[in-house]
Amino acid sequence: AAAVGYTLPSLPASECVVDDADMLSSDTESWLDTLNGTLQDQCSGATIAVLTLNDVGDSTTENVALDAFNTWGVGSSSENNGVLLLLVRQTAEYSDGDYYLTYGKGLNNTDLAKQASTLLQTYMEDKFAAGDYDAAVKQTVTAAAQLLADQYGVTLDTSSAGTAGTTAGTANNSYDSGNSDGYAHYNPVAQVIMDLLVTVLVIVLILALLVLPVGRGFG
Repeated sequence: AAAVGYTLPSLPASECVVDDADMLSSDTESWLDTLNGTLQDQCSGATIAVLTLNDVGDSTTENVALDAFNTWGVGSSSENNGVLLLLVRQTAEYSDGDYYLTYGKGLNNTDLAKQASTLLQTYMEDKFAAGDYDAAVKQTVTAAAQLLADQYGVTLDTSSAGTAGTTAGTANNSYDSGNSDGYAHYNPVAQVIMDLLVTVLVIVLILALLVLPVGRGFG
């Protein structure tokens, strides 16, 4: 699927991982396939698809993730319970790469949606920054899969799982698109700046309260 500034690779419905940037080992790809077979069997077709790209051209990681999510048709088209994890080797904003997690609207207001940002900061950020993409993906997908299992009230059992059959039935116009409020690469510099601004604002407010006259007789 072509878009401004980038072109998505082929995203076969029979696959749950497309490692276009060659960032993952074959063992990790096999592990993802097995895990998704379990998810699809036990969680109403839920799927955690993983896509890696070398870059996103002039677009953004978020836009590409949403485009890939809908083009691929991740998850059950009736349940809208798919999850997509996109890893990008390098972007204009981040020389060490970027990532983005988005999910179907059927997962709105679930624990996965509420904890997505924390999940990425906890399981993805450090390993990704260190270039250990296999560990980053495995840890993040494992945590996301557990949240899906909790949502469906099941205990994931990979011992008897087959392989993932398909990311979805087919992508079509009635497929509910992924959320535009997914979660992207944690930016520690931006966070430090924000923390400083909040601290300065608090200090200013405290000083203002100290110097403002108070009492019944004022004025």
